Amino acid sequence: MPRILFVDDEQRILDGLRLSLRSKRKIWDMTFATGGSDALAELEKNPTDVVVSDMRMPRMDGAEFLTRVSKSCPGAARIVLSGHMDESAAMRAAGVAHRYLTKPCPAELMEATLTRTFELQALLCDDRIRKSLGGAVTLPSSPKLYQELNRLLASGKASLESIAAVMEQDMSMSAKVLQLVNTAFFALPRKISSVSQAVSYLGFATLKSLVLAHSLFREISSKDGSAMDRAQQNALATARIAQRLMRDEASRQVAFTAGLLHHIGALAIAIQVPEAEQAIADRVRAGEATLLDAEREKLGASHPEIGAYLLGLWDLPHDIIEAVAGHHTPWSEVTSLNISSAVMIGSALAEELVARGDGAPAAVPLPDEVNERLGISEVVAKIRDEFGQNAQASGTAS
Repeated sequence: MPRILFVDDEQRILDGLRLSLRSKRKIWDMTFATGGSDALAELEKNPTDVVVSDMRMPRMDGAEFLTRVSKSCPGAARIVLSGHMDESAAMRAAGVAHRYLTKPCPAELMEATLTRTFELQALLCDDRIRKSLGGAVTLPSSPKLYQELNRLLASGKASLESIAAVMEQDMSMSAKVLQLVNTAFFALPRKISSVSQAVSYLGFATLKSLVLAHSLFREISSKDGSAMDRAQQNALATARIAQRLMRDEASRQVAFTAGLLHHIGALAIAIQVPEAEQAIADRVRAGEATLLDAEREKLGASHPEIGAYLLGLWDLPHDIIEAVAGHHTPWSEVTSLNISSAVMIGSALAEELVARGDGAPAAVPLPDEVNERLGISEVVAKIRDEFGQNAQASGTAS
């Protein structure tokens, strides 16, 4: 039975939650704790799957409490349920929470959020990988892009457009700004799928706070920076190709974001479980297993599933999550051009056209019959030609 720990310093709030969720008491094991200290004592006795915590509590506020939860019970999903939060509190919560809900929270929204969280956790059957990913509220960014973003923010003269242009090149930065802008804290009427739109909504001051608070976009120390840059280049190429394939502006924006984030599960593996990443890479290079098979053997889940899990926890738009989850779907099942298939095609072409540099075998190439089936043979030929011309120009320039 899934376990949930609700934490608040006001007994009436806990009583209200207990009453509103009474219909779920036979399928969810729910515990209610008054304040952070009582909640931590409860966690020592009984680990939980989900923690729902207030932010504004005496002695130990929600950010400090959830930070301690991330260490003592890393596999638990962490949800903030709070009333008014100023920007400082929101930035602190952004460093430790997966989701944000505002008080008063309708019972149906709380039920839907918890149900969705348990569904996501079911994607990762092995509890070890859930624990390993517990700290992945944010992931490291490319050192070069991180430095460029800090330079722009420190200048005081940068436009939101120039800041968005840097963030759109980095999967970690993009995921974090989309996570934050889609929280209940900003109370927007619809989901935001575009990084440039997210930057416009957040504004300069919030972005600066976001970058500075708790090193949300932190440089890589232990991970090879050049490997990260290659991964970012591949993701950006995937995003741009997927964007080219869509016919309307709204779909192009979503396809770009989904393409940029499609390998975020692989980034999470590299950062959170590097020893597993190395073992997986060794098996793939030796020809002993495909990438997805090696990941499932070692971790119990593949990088598309891990990526979908993280983006789902962060409450990103469904079209993006679906594309990330399905970007290794067999080509025989691709029958129409949509966000998911555009990302698949973008990823395959990026693998083909952008040098990998890591010695690993390329993914399954894009079959001509898929291009013909979807009516995109001409645009794919143009993309291949443009990449070839760019490569020649680069070689001449060097």
